[in-house]
Amino acid sequence: PTVIPFPRDKYKSLLAVIRKDIDNPKNPNVRKQWDKMLMRHIIMLMYGTGCRVVEVKNLRWKDVYIDEDKNPRIHFHGKKKERDIVVHNNVYSALNDWKTYVIKKGDRFGWNETDYPFVFSAWNQKHVSGQLNSTSRRNWYKEIDLDPIKYQLGCFRHQFISHRLKKGRQALHIAYYCGTSVKMIQQTYGSITPPNLFEQVFSVVPEQSLES
Repeated sequence: PTVIPFPRDKYKSLLAVIRKDIDNPKNPNVRKQWDKMLMRHIIMLMYGTGCRVVEVKNLRWKDVYIDEDKNPRIHFHGKKKERDIVVHNNVYSALNDWKTYVIKKGDRFGWNETDYPFVFSAWNQKHVSGQLNSTSRRNWYKEIDLDPIKYQLGCFRHQFISHRLKKGRQALHIAYYCGTSVKMIQQTYGSITPPNLFEQVFSVVPEQSLES
């Protein structure tokens, strides 16, 4: 499949457009603002961890925590695999900001963590929508001159992986962190890995990991 990472140089512009839209006083509808805030934090999570869309949908509040060594962690649930990783403080802080917003605005419909366990459930919904294809996200893309059809939500995972490969990060580490195999990374991203870094990225990988 064609890998189209989100353009890294557009990320700050995207966040600025999102913030401007959310803060627009002409948009007083709380439900619509909730949806925009939800998509904002999904984008920040995927950009900062390289997680999959299905992992976003399955994420529960109890999966975001501080471990015994005071490291912020997230336990991701995929279709068949699970993984528990340390995340950047910025990611953890963003999710805490989202929870603060949810607690405040969700008071209108009696939100509580027990009855609404999923991190990214829609307004007054206990489960996450089967589709995370928001109109707002498409409009934000257009404002920064990006094709919303070309750059689907998964482009943030692609950006996370491709950026680290281009920086020379070892493929085995990336595979572990992103819950995939080195073989899949090489097949999918090998062509966009700089030739001068290809050997550094893939050469010292244990042979068995290439078979996984």
